[in-house]
Formats: sequence, structure tokens, C-alpha cells
Amino acid sequence: MGRTARVRATLAASVLLAATGVAGAQSGGSFLSSDAFSARPAAPSVAAPLAQAPAITTPVPAPTEPTLLLAAPAASSGLLAPAQAAQAPVPAPAAPTENTLLAAPAPTVAQAPAATALLAAPVPAPAASALLPAPAQAAPAAASGLLAGGASRRLLDLPKDTGPVAPQVAPAFLVTPRPARPDRQAEAPAVEVEDIPHLAPIVVSSAEAAMPPALDRTAQARLRELVRRLSDPHAELPTDAELRAVAGLPPREAAAAPYQRLDPMPAAAARVFNLRLALAMLSQGRTKEDNEKVRAVQLDRGDTVLSLSGGLVTLSMIHEGLARTGLQTTPGPIEVPLILMEDTVLRLGPGEELALSRPHGAFVMSFGRVEIDGATIASRGGENERAPSYAPFVAIAGSGSLEMRRATVTGLGFGDTDKFAGLSVLGHPLRPATRQTVILDSQLSDMVGVALTAIHRGRISGNRFTDMRGNALRVAASPRTEVSENIFAGTAPTNSIRLLSHSDGARLTSNLLLAGDRAGIVVRDSRGPQVLGNVVWGRSGAGVKLHRTACAQVAGNVLIDSRQKGIEIRESRATEIAGNLIAGNRSAGIWVSAQARDAATHLRANRLQGNGAGLTGATAAHVTLVANDFSAQLPRLADGDLTQASTALARDLTGTAPLTLSGSTRVPAAIVDCSEDAA
Repeated sequence: MGRTARVRATLAASVLLAATGVAGAQSGGSFLSSDAFSARPAAPSVAAPLAQAPAITTPVPAPTEPTLLLAAPAASSGLLAPAQAAQAPVPAPAAPTENTLLAAPAPTVAQAPAATALLAAPVPAPAASALLPAPAQAAPAAASGLLAGGASRRLLDLPKDTGPVAPQVAPAFLVTPRPARPDRQAEAPAVEVEDIPHLAPIVVSSAEAAMPPALDRTAQARLRELVRRLSDPHAELPTDAELRAVAGLPPREAAAAPYQRLDPMPAAAARVFNLRLALAMLSQGRTKEDNEKVRAVQLDRGDTVLSLSGGLVTLSMIHEGLARTGLQTTPGPIEVPLILMEDTVLRLGPGEELALSRPHGAFVMSFGRVEIDGATIASRGGENERAPSYAPFVAIAGSGSLEMRRATVTGLGFGDTDKFAGLSVLGHPLRPATRQTVILDSQLSDMVGVALTAIHRGRISGNRFTDMRGNALRVAASPRTEVSENIFAGTAPTNSIRLLSHSDGARLTSNLLLAGDRAGIVVRDSRGPQVLGNVVWGRSGAGVKLHRTACAQVAGNVLIDSRQKGIEIRESRATEIAGNLIAGNRSAGIWVSAQARDAATHLRANRLQGNGAGLTGATAAHVTLVANDFSAQLPRLADGDLTQASTALARDLTGTAPLTLSGSTRVPAAIVDCSEDAA
């Protein structure tokens, strides 16, 4: 047997023994020891009275080789019960049954949306809960979806009558802003309890964990049937309410924001305009890709298009302008491109349809305000003879903005650029829009996608995206944008949601993503994004992927049955992964890789079940774990450069003792200020 095979066999045996309570029974507790990790004794930690809750520090000598750092001995809970005195450490009982409280400085926290109730089954209140300073933050949320508790439409079910259950933690996921620490020395890193969870107080049960939830095959089959109905043109489509109920998401409430109109306005004036000039205006600061294709599909009309300026634009006014200029005298779909100047408002009301002729190369380009309430925008007709891939589009650029409610948009978009994606709002950095862009309660289908660039505080909520031909929703350079309570279903050849390029502070909440290729949600090059309370099922890639982010929060999500990872983290700092259910993914439940040597990833109160591996690292740097449940993740608890943490995880499958993994770095974790002032 080769050396590698012997190491693997030894490790597998140690994990199995540790899981059955045999391994690691030394009274003092120790660090793991192997070829890759040095053994270092752990100093006992002492819990102060709850009212004071000071930081508890266990100094560790500067490591001379890659080290696995534990915040407390594996055989102990690491903190005394709050009711005990703090004069001296007390050894943990052989079979602990009392609840312990992990005390940390209470930060300002951001509550997850109601959909996070998916992660918590109703459980009895722990005996120590009366000691909590803020019971509302620590109490588990009521179950309503994929975990058991009696509801019929759930994918996962907890066995009944299993005794006390380790309570789920109500997500409180904001990495607390920390003051500067000039006294912190790089050459002498320490494991500090205040730096490990860095969260509000958490209740952790030291009693034996209940049986982990098992997959409810019947409920999963119902979800699969709904997905089949979505892709079958002859089947009755499930309602949004039905989809959300099966997924365990709370029912959506109708958007209550008033529809704001700019009244009164004069009628816009119509005139002939040059297409080349319009395309040049659209392409300011952007690629000119596909501009010539747009010109080519105009057939014999050349570069002559209709422009409207100086007031209100309605569907009847468009037809009147086309007839007056002689550009189109026949009824039916609009055959001529429409250019709306920045002093216009296009207004379409309930029951109206703006039909754009695909064979004639029609489209809408607006530099003003577009208001759509209950109307339809659709591509009509067969392929264009000069460019079969061409399809009409609606592009809003410059200082323009969009307010769309209860609309239907179908058949739009071509190519690979945001300009011609189908429905796009392309803000100008030097001429920002004066109005907010919102897309609410609408049906969008058979489009390349919706592209939003350089908008501020946009809102995309309550929509259904079906059978999209590209990224269903692409948001770039758009800080504080809210993407909430949307459904993504049907054909999805690539990511459903992409949040890119300095979309700082954006929130993706309570969305439902069903099947599709590649990762469901991708967040890249942004600071402080929040991915909260979403359900992602059956992707061919990861559920959620973070790349080059800072201060990201991924919390309260249900990420199941992906063919790759549950959560993938790359080149990201101060990442908070908390309160997620991550189950049935073929690769790692949580994957951390390509991290800077001082980057930290915080994992808290996540439940990992039946993934290809629980936690995998590839240059993972610093990973801290608090109160994560690996009970249903055996035998592959950890993999990659975190493989040798498997024994420590097996000794404490429910994470009662905080654990820091620093497998391949000797550089201490950097302090990252995640406050808004630091953004």
C-alpha cells in the first residue's frame, strides 16, 4: 500500500471512530497531528457572566508549519454554562445535556426575509433560552417549507418524536464593523472568540443532536412535476402561489407602491431620424457590437427611423406619427424602429400591446421615461431574411428609466450584448436617471434577458422569468438594487441571476430558481451583497457563487440537488455563510478556494446533508465554524486542503465548540471593515 493510500485509510478510520465517540477521548483535548498539521495543546477558555460578555482569548504561538487551530478542546463545549462561576475552568461532563450560550459582542444585525423560516422546524424552547439578552434574535423561526413540522408541501422531513432538537439560529448575518486594532501583530496570530463568530449571541444545544432531516421523495416529486408543467406548452401552468408554496417560500403580497405618473404632458412630436446617429447615442461608453446587424435588418428602408420628442408618447400617437411621416401606412405590428428622446414619456396601459415586427427589424430605443402598466410588448412575425437570429428589443439608455408593472414581455432580444438583450436599462455614469427603475409583478419569457446597468436602488420583484435564452437577469454597476420574490423556471442555458461590477449593497431575497444550467446566482466584484432566503434547486452548476466579493452575506437559503457545489466562494473577503440548508449537491456543500492568505470565511448555523463533501478547500485561507450541523454529512465531512479537519468535525458534528481552520496559511486573518462608511 502506498503512502497516500495509508494516509487515507488512517484518516477514514479516525473519522469513523470519532463519529462513534471513540476517537479523541483524551481528557485535555488536543490539536490534530499529522504530516500536515502540528499538534499544539489548547488552553482552556473561561466564560464570563452573561451580563459582561467580554472577549475570550486563547493565545497560540506563531505556527512554524501549517496548523489547524481549534478555539476550544474538541472534547469540551469550550464555554461554561452562563449560570456557572467564572473563577476556574470546569471540565465538560461525559454526556452533556445542558444548553450553553456562546457569548459575543452584540452587533447590529440584518434580519433575513421571512423565507428563512424554511430552515427551522418548530422545536421546544431550550431551557437556557431565558438567559438570552435578546431572545427575539436567537429564537428559531417557524417552519413553513422544506423542513418538517407537519406541513404537507415540504421537500425535507424531520422524524417525529426524536427528543430535543438543536435549535436553528434565526439568521443574523451582518459582519459587525470592527474598530482598528493596531496592537494586533502579524507574527503572533491568536484565536479569539470575539473574532470567530463575530455575531449576536447564539444558543447552542450541547445535548445529543436529533436525527438529521431526510429527503421527502414525495414532496420532491411534486416539485419535479411542477417543473415539468412549466416546460410543457400544453400543460396547465402552475401559479406563482403554487410554486412558492411547494418550495416553502412565503406567499407574495401585491406590490403596494403607488404608480407615479408625470401628468399632465403635451403630445410628443414625430419626425424622421437617422438610425446611425441613434445607434451611436446608444453605444456611448459601450461596445459597437451588432450595430451593423441592426442596420442590416432594416431591408430597403435604410437608416430612416421614427423619432418622437417633447412630450407624452402613447400607442395611438406612434401609429399616427408613422402614418404622418409615411414610414408605415398599414395597420398591424410596428415595422419601423422607434427612437424616443430624453424629454419623452412612453406610456402603455392595461390591455394594450406594443407589437414589434421581427421581419422588418423593428425595435424601441428610449432616452426618456418608459411606463408600462398591464400592457404587452411582444415580437411578432417570422425570421428576418438578412439576420435570422435578430429579434426586436427595448433599450432604455442615458438618463432614461423604466417603471413596469403587471406587464407581459415576450420574444425579445438577440446577440450577446446588454444593449440588445431584450429589455435593458443602460444608465449613463455622467447623466444619471432622475427616476427609479422598477420591474414588478410581470411575466417575461423567451428573451435573451433583462439587463440593468448603472441604475441606483432599482427594484425587480414578484416577476416570473421563463425560458430565457441567456442570463435571465443581469445587474451591473447598480448599488442598492433589490431583486426579490421572483421565480426563474423553464429553459435556462446559463446563470439566472448575475450581480456584477460594483453593485454594492444589493439584496437578492426570497427568489425561487428551478433547474437550469450553470450556477443559479453569481455575485462578482461587489461589496456588501446580501443573498438571503432564496431557494435554488437542481442547477447543473453551483447554487450560489461568490467571486471577488467583500463583506458578502449568504444566509437563510435552501440550496439543494445541484450537480456541482451548494455555495462556491472564490477570491472573497469577510464572507458570512449562515443559516443555510445545503443538501444533496453532488460536489461540496461549501467550497472555498483561491483565497488571499489573510482572507476569512465565517460559517455559522448551516445544515449540511448528503453532499459530495461537506466543506472543501483549495487555498481556503481562514475558515471559522460555529454551530454548523454536519450530522447528516458523514462520511465525507471535509475535502481538499481542509481534509484533515474531518476528525475535529467528526468529534463535534453539531459544532458546539467554535473551530478555526487555517490549513495552509501562516498569515493572520485581516480585519475588514464592513460598515457602510467603509464602502
